[in-house]
Amino acid sequence: MLLIWILSQAILEIKCGFRFKWNQLCPIFTCMLAYPLMYIPLFADAMPQSHFLLKREGYCSGYDGRLKQPAWVCETLTKDSVDGSVNRDRFSFHEDKQLPACVRSILNDYRKSGFDRGHLAPAADHKDSEKSMKDTFLLSNISPQDPNLNRVYWAKLEKYVRELVYKHGKVTVVTGPLFLPKTRKDGKKFVSYQVIGNNNVAVPTHYFKIIRAKSLEEAYIMPNRFVEGRPPGKLFRSTHPIDSTLPLRSFP
Repeated sequence: MLLIWILSQAILEIKCGFRFKWNQLCPIFTCMLAYPLMYIPLFADAMPQSHFLLKREGYCSGYDGRLKQPAWVCETLTKDSVDGSVNRDRFSFHEDKQLPACVRSILNDYRKSGFDRGHLAPAADHKDSEKSMKDTFLLSNISPQDPNLNRVYWAKLEKYVRELVYKHGKVTVVTGPLFLPKTRKDGKKFVSYQVIGNNNVAVPTHYFKIIRAKSLEEAYIMPNRFVEGRPPGKLFRSTHPIDSTLPLRSFP
């Protein structure tokens, strides 16, 4: 009976604006019975949502509706996935209609922006399935990348990951944008970044890629800009614990 009463009060609160003083209940019952309501579809739909877990055939991602791009993308690559015969020329970039319009980017956001539509789950990682490769062209898998990064060092890093697949058999990769602070002369730190398009798609300051295989774990951080002197890619390898820089826990 208590559960039925709590459900009825929650429905009144969500649907009619009636607000019950939940702290009148014993805190134990509140935690045990009221909090799980948000996981029931009826109540989950009424909750604000800014982040979305997207599960695709070849990868999964945590999409950030504020930034209009993934916070991270996770892939598990095998020899079959990187050595298939599917050709990327058959596919084009397209909006992700699975996301609400208010949190997604559109093609016009990138047009004449000066930035590439950079894959976070690369198309070349998913040659084993037309559906898998098509999903990599969803704008929910895309981030604004400087052409000097996307077409040079980022492309080399993606190729390096696929080479590791042939060596180790299976490789797990987590990739995403970073918005790193700069320190002013007065010692204060600030995060500043450009946005593009009518939907204000955020332009990351850096990107990260974490690579894990059976006997290997590496992490790379690359600036989203032209790097003068074109240093070798190994200089981008992280020399400190990657979890201290990322806004997520990379691997358990």
